[in-house]
Parts: sequence; C-alpha cells; structure tokens
Amino acid sequence: MFFASFRAQSSIMKHLLFFLFVGIAIGAKSQTVQLEGTKWLMACKGCDIEPYTIIFLENGEVDFEGYAGDDGSEEHWKLRRGKVIISYSNGYAIYKGTVTETVITGTAKNKTGKTWEWSCSRITN
Repeated sequence: MFFASFRAQSSIMKHLLFFLFVGIAIGAKSQTVQLEGTKWLMACKGCDIEPYTIIFLENGEVDFEGYAGDDGSEEHWKLRRGKVIISYSNGYAIYKGTVTETVITGTAKNKTGKTWEWSCSRITN
C-alpha cells in the first residue's frame, strides 16, 4: 500500500515538474530581446566588408562605427518576435537575422542578387 501511494505521488510530481519546466521554457522563449540603444560587432562571411560596430537607435534608425561603406544614406531596422530586418543604403541590401541576448545571426541579400551570411556579437546593453 505504501509503495503504491508513493508511486502515485512520484508520478504526479513528475508531471508537475514537466509542466513547470515547459512553462519556464515557453516563457523564456517568448521574451523579446530589446535592441534599441545597444551596440553590436558585425562581421560578414562571403562579403568584402571588415567587421564594424552597428548601433540600434530609437525610431528604428541605425548608426555605424568603422563601416567603410557608410555613404550617409538611410538605414533602418525592425524587430518582431526575435527576428530583425536591417535595411542598408535605402534598401540596397537587406539583412535578416535571429536575435538572442548576445548574438544575432542571419543572411543578407542586395539588389544585384548577391547573398551572404552575417553575425553580430553584443558589445553593450
């Protein structure tokens, strides 16, 4: 009798722990990373651009430090559900990536059809 009761309680505890961990995982996954006001070191694979710093400003604007291709045109960003889209040079190149707390990874494509991979590492909050 004792062992049957213990097994039933153990089974209930296992189910409760399972749902607790699932709830925590879902909650953590649904949290949105904030980009506004953060600095990231960006590097490309398959392009000829040296690593540079990207700064996500208010109102979806972007600023750069050390980017040789900065021609003064408009660059913008949008973040939705952990995915970022960055538009360079008035839409000439579009970068799409997945955002975590410390890393952004993705692919980019320009108007000529060239594609490449890119990644960012967070420098500051």
